[in-house]
Amino acid sequence: MLMKAETTADSRISGPFLRAVDAVFGTLLGSPCVVGTPRPFSPDGVSVDLTSSVTLSGGLEGVISFHAPAETAIQILERMTGLEADGIDNCVLDAMGEMVNMIGGHGKRELEDLALQLGLPRVVAGVDGELLLPDWQEHLWVTLYTDLGPCAVGIAWAMAE
Repeated sequence: MLMKAETTADSRISGPFLRAVDAVFGTLLGSPCVVGTPRPFSPDGVSVDLTSSVTLSGGLEGVISFHAPAETAIQILERMTGLEADGIDNCVLDAMGEMVNMIGGHGKRELEDLALQLGLPRVVAGVDGELLLPDWQEHLWVTLYTDLGPCAVGIAWAMAE
């Protein structure tokens, strides 16, 4: 059974994933990234053309999601691989999936006591209610400010009993 996480657990759970965002942007993309203040879920301020997500299971159940407008996703692909794209194609979708996979994988390392497992990345174009508005007891939205364009990360979870 799942229970509501305590407010004090917010930074314990979200912190590793936010540090992972900074690490992934810095090392993989060579891009400075200013991580905004976590707030309750709301996609205000970021155009969401693409959403990638990866599920978490183990000592908690949840999802890490990465959201970006098409232009930012194309810039991420180009910085990540050197490939150019004129629009959303399979390479752009793969890059979005890789971003959330690396954020999730890097973040879970700091939460070893929860024995977290990652699911397979999923990427959708457009707003998908299942990914953007899941029924999680805790769901944070964090705007990211980068030289590649606006984007955001979502961190949603419920602690296992």
